[in-house]
Amino acid sequence: MEQQYHPYTTAIILAGGTGSRMSTDGLPKQLLTLSGEPVLAHTLRTFDQIAQVDYLVIVTKKDIINTVGTLCQTHICQTPYCITVGGATRQDSAKAGVAEVPPLTKFVALHDAARCLVHPRDVVAVFERAYETGAATLASAMTDTIKTITPDYHIQATIKRETVVAVQTPQVFLLEKYRTALKQAEMSSIAFTDDNQMMELLGESISVVLSNHPNPKLTYPHDLQYAEYLMKKQQKQEKGEGTPMMRIGHGYDVHALVQERKCIIGGIDIPYEKGLKGHSDADVLLHAIMDALLGAAGLADIGQYFPDTDPQYSDANSLVLLEKVGEIIKEAGYRIVNIDSTVIAQAPKLAPYIAMMKQKIATALHCSENVVNVKATTEEKLGFTGAGQGIASHAVCLLQSI
Repeated sequence: MEQQYHPYTTAIILAGGTGSRMSTDGLPKQLLTLSGEPVLAHTLRTFDQIAQVDYLVIVTKKDIINTVGTLCQTHICQTPYCITVGGATRQDSAKAGVAEVPPLTKFVALHDAARCLVHPRDVVAVFERAYETGAATLASAMTDTIKTITPDYHIQATIKRETVVAVQTPQVFLLEKYRTALKQAEMSSIAFTDDNQMMELLGESISVVLSNHPNPKLTYPHDLQYAEYLMKKQQKQEKGEGTPMMRIGHGYDVHALVQERKCIIGGIDIPYEKGLKGHSDADVLLHAIMDALLGAAGLADIGQYFPDTDPQYSDANSLVLLEKVGEIIKEAGYRIVNIDSTVIAQAPKLAPYIAMMKQKIATALHCSENVVNVKATTEEKLGFTGAGQGIASHAVCLLQSI
């Protein structure tokens, strides 16, 4: 891969698990065969090809270190690496890995070897976000309704699924802060389930990057079967067999600017003397995106799904409608590859709100922010948008059959 400047980054691959829940008759799950190769081989190959990884530390069990060494020689072709022995707990193994990072290391990434299907694009996205914010983790959005339960397995309460994610790996941090977290964790009686939790104890803010590809952790026998299915599907696609269908969609929307209405664009309430007129909240950007998605899937426009004659959609939050459209697209058998959109407005200035818009849209669609692009432009005081009479938006999207 093309090399480019980035902070020196060491990836620690935690490959010391026993796989007791996998019922493997004593064979560690990282050595189980998946699509003709050991699980660990797939993980090593993925991280070896990522330009942001300058060094690899593989943490494993003492009794399989020779086998792991052979795998590293075979499947790590371009990245310097070392192998070390882990401890009794994940935290101990992480500490052992950190002890082996090169002095140049500024960022450290922790990744479970058992997440062998992690997609390189998702890994790169987490690295890039960590470089911006100091800490980032890969996660998946929740599509099921989430409940808390009592100790005797009765439903206690419902949690808003927009407020929770299922955390995955890699998890990437500034090395010095992570070292501090490890030291504080040693003095704590908390049973940490991941590295984010240790950073949370320090009060660190951790950015979330939503995964756009399946990234299951191999824990139970059925997980291995699912991974085998995903791997075979990927191999067929690479060979051109069963190539997924790609569909392009375009959406356009326009709303007049009037007094005494909120100016909501991209899910953001933008301070302005006028607002957009419409039956719902008149979010011109989200309406264009929804029509693009529905059009790409060969479905009816948003007027058919959310008619302006229906009182339930009066002043409706378009982010809620966008989430419903995302569910409709998924039920139709498609996933979103990318969205590119443009808002056309003489005023207000939208540049300060673009990043927040992308975040809102990605959250509603349960996809990564790098899938969503939002731009803003003017028409140089020409036409109805140039005269400040209204705001328009175009959107195009690419869907892939699943």
